[in-house]
Amino acid sequence: MVSKKDQRSIERILNKVDRKEQVFEKRTAFMDSDYDWGWKNTAFVPIATEGIQEKDAITTNFAKVLARKVSNGVGYAERIVRVIDDADSEEFRDKNNAYERWCIGILEMADERLQNSGMNSTVQGENAWNAVVRGGWIGTRSVLIKDAQGETLPDIVPIDPRNLCLKKAVASLYGQQSLLKGHDKIFAKSIPNLYLT
Repeated sequence: MVSKKDQRSIERILNKVDRKEQVFEKRTAFMDSDYDWGWKNTAFVPIATEGIQEKDAITTNFAKVLARKVSNGVGYAERIVRVIDDADSEEFRDKNNAYERWCIGILEMADERLQNSGMNSTVQGENAWNAVVRGGWIGTRSVLIKDAQGETLPDIVPIDPRNLCLKKAVASLYGQQSLLKGHDKIFAKSIPNLYLT
């Protein structure tokens, strides 16, 4: 049973998510429209005021083919991790090389976890598809977790930006707005189920 305090907290979270959904409503409608038109190949139906007869309207799969080519090009591109360092010394270069190898290893482990979970993709591939088909931005949840044997595992999962609500900071170090919090709307709406079951 959920306490009244927890119930109020859940309601506050859901209200925040609902408000953020309203803020991003135009963006998600645009993403849905692009997805329907470009990826699902929804047939073009001209508006009566355009003066085009329906038999003259043509729908091609060019947008889908182009999106697939671009996302595959980015998704299968060679992964390069490079730490840029102003110090030109052997000691710093060795440290940076070790950090670059660690990052590549973490991403490889994350890709393996994604593929073993049935996603049949990579972090880079999913983010490439989201960037091309959804546009705007990409989102990825990254967490280091420990398994039952105490081994640290990377849990890196791309999030569909269509289901992402963002809250921006007022100012950042460089005077620009930056991401403060991101909420996966689908996860946030499942919070009551996590408590009630």
